Amino acid sequence: MVAEALALDERRPLRRLRAQLAARDAPRDAAGLRRVLEEVWEQFGTPDVRATLPLYLEIMSASLMHPERYGPVMRDVITGWTDLAAGRFAGLGMPAERARGEATLVVGAGFGLLFAAPADGDRDRADAAFRLLLDRLEPGWRQTAQG
Repeated sequence: MVAEALALDERRPLRRLRAQLAARDAPRDAAGLRRVLEEVWEQFGTPDVRATLPLYLEIMSASLMHPERYGPVMRDVITGWTDLAAGRFAGLGMPAERARGEATLVVGAGFGLLFAAPADGDRDRADAAFRLLLDRLEPGWRQTAQG
C-alpha cells in the first residue's frame, strides 16, 4: 500500500523527470546531463517535495529493519533513479558497467545529502556538496562523450 501511494504521488521528482525527458530531447552531452541533474536536485528543495523527505527516510529506515516488508519499496525507489541515470550516462557513450557505476554514485550520494540536510539543518551545505560532486564527475563525462 505504501509503494502504491508513493507511485501515485505526482510530486515525486522521479515521476516529474521521466515526464520532462519524454517531452524533450534527452541530454546528449555532459553539460546537458549536468543541467538535468541540477534541475532534479533543485526539485528536491521545493517545499512540497521537502515535506515528503521524512516519509522516505522513515521508509528507508523501515526497509533496513524489516527488509521483507519494506525492502521492495526502497529497492524500487533506488532502482528507478539508478536505472534512469544509468540510461542517461550510457547515452553519453559510457560502457554499461561504467554508466551503472556513475549512476549508483550520483544516486547514492544524492540520497545521502538529501537526508543529511534536514538532519543537520544545513541545506546550503548539501547544495554545495552536490555541486562539488558534479564538478568532480563532469570532466570524466566530457571525456567519455568526446572519446
